[in-house]
Amino acid sequence: MLVGGTIYLLRIAIVSAAVPVIRETLAAVDGDFRILSLDISRRGSGETLRLRANLARPIAVAGGMLHPFGSRPGEIGGMEIHLTLGSVLAQAALLLIVAMAWPMRRIGEAIGRLCAALLLGTIVTVMNAVATFHAELWNATVGAYTESSTLALAWSRFLMGGGGFAMALAFAAIVIVSCRDRERVTQAR
Repeated sequence: MLVGGTIYLLRIAIVSAAVPVIRETLAAVDGDFRILSLDISRRGSGETLRLRANLARPIAVAGGMLHPFGSRPGEIGGMEIHLTLGSVLAQAALLLIVAMAWPMRRIGEAIGRLCAALLLGTIVTVMNAVATFHAELWNATVGAYTESSTLALAWSRFLMGGGGFAMALAFAAIVIVSCRDRERVTQAR
């Protein structure tokens, strides 16, 4: 409860700190899109991580060419994708909660777990946000022109369908095992 409540209270600060990393990772993953903005916005009753993007250049799709919005006279626009802050942080929160809730004996073990869980939680957060944004950009761009699903969209759906939580639990197990109190392990042998 303490970890979940803290994450909820600090969600805007946590995601704001991750925005530059998410932006640079997304730009490195796919140069076909130009990121116009990546920020936290208010939508309805909650906050979202909002991505505004456009094609960086014309691309060939299904035998035709797609041009960036605004590349022709009279055109304006782009793509906008929103992820709720809760969905951005959910897997990292689960990882942190499980890693810290598992019984431990010494303060050193707790500090080690906290550091490792924060590092892996950051990786999970960035990976999930980038995968989802990447998949949704391609789906919005080529989805109307082709029937085939992209690998990125399949991966994103896997993460959103429970795969991200399974990975978070696996990472939590890695944190717990790797930070075990070595004295206790040695005595058990």
